[in-house]
Amino acid sequence: MRGQRLTAILVIRGGMKPGSLASCALNRGLYPSARPESFMNKPLPATSDAETSVTAVDYSAQPVAPRPRRRGQIPLHRKLAYFAVLMLMLLGASEFLVRVYWNLQGLPFWACQRNIQHIYYPGVVTFDAFMRPRGAKKESVEVLLLGASTLYPNVGPISTMLMEQLTLKLKRKVEVVDLAIPAHTTLDSYYKYLELGGKSFDLVVVYDSINDLRANNCPQEVFREDYSHFQFYREVNAAERGREGRIFALPITLRIWAIRLEKELNLIQTMPENATVGDWSKYGSDVRSVKPYSKNLERIVELGRERGEKVVLMSFAGYSAPGYTKEKFQNRQLDYTVHWFPTELWGTPANIVKGLEIHNAAIRTLVETHKDDTLFVDQAGQIPHEGRYFNDICHLSTEGCARFVENMMPVIVPYLQGLAPEK
Repeated sequence: MRGQRLTAILVIRGGMKPGSLASCALNRGLYPSARPESFMNKPLPATSDAETSVTAVDYSAQPVAPRPRRRGQIPLHRKLAYFAVLMLMLLGASEFLVRVYWNLQGLPFWACQRNIQHIYYPGVVTFDAFMRPRGAKKESVEVLLLGASTLYPNVGPISTMLMEQLTLKLKRKVEVVDLAIPAHTTLDSYYKYLELGGKSFDLVVVYDSINDLRANNCPQEVFREDYSHFQFYREVNAAERGREGRIFALPITLRIWAIRLEKELNLIQTMPENATVGDWSKYGSDVRSVKPYSKNLERIVELGRERGEKVVLMSFAGYSAPGYTKEKFQNRQLDYTVHWFPTELWGTPANIVKGLEIHNAAIRTLVETHKDDTLFVDQAGQIPHEGRYFNDICHLSTEGCARFVENMMPVIVPYLQGLAPEK
């Protein structure tokens, strides 16, 4: 029978009849060990077919005994278990080490994965104790300033002048929290304001524009609306993405390190890190920044509406001195007061003047769309275009700062007077 293993067991009783099945089996040599030559030469006793029986046993259906394991061999399931435990230990150790890494940079050990933004915006932590917690009694007027170097205290006294003027006119205690940082853009202002969800303000003042224009100085294929063509924003955007639901610190740490490694190995093209934009300034005539500029400001306005905080938007005042050249600026031959930074720091003079006009038009449109959530101050239209008010194309002199604050008073004082202090 094909495909089966059969063993014939012959039971011989008294002899075999020639020609029987048993006799044929022996004669054909199927069982040679049972048939020595001496036996083959002797005639077999005569038997009947009834005395001879053949039993066939099928072993294919019988259970096969397991193959004995060699000494020291580990079963596969145990190997997989060992590997899983090893990987968990490795991941746990890596998680611990990256938390130590962030902790050494000032972040809380157990919450570093949700606070990496503080590395990029340390002022949020520095001023934390000076800001009113959300839900606390409103005994004083709290004003938040968001912007760049124009509002930065070491560049101009706007925050101090604002606090003085509001205190005189409101006859109340006024606190001004100035989170403006040089070189920051509207995206930084949005991220900083987003970080302050646990704080409460009566006014949020935003003054940005010229640093956003610097983002235009790159080829079209390099430009990104989230400003990630700057290395700084590649890291900041990665740190911000999904931070609230983040449990582990290892994945975001590896992501940030990968971004830095890409830059070190020149695997990605970003904006130049040096102070000037160099040959790429020619691309600045295409003001692509107007879209992210408007988007970032709108996100601030919407966040203010959710928190019940009024947002003050202002057109950006800029002044390009007549007959401007970089050489004349460096030799202080123009009518600026101090001559701080040449316009070429942000782009070509023509592109910057054009860009400021486009941004200011976008602000006016945004204010029209969100009348109930914003207040508007037209700084560009009210600060005279004269050198005595400017130290360069955008930074204000002391007289310019005073005019800046003066322009705000008719807009913000009536609103703040309508906010009664809580007793």
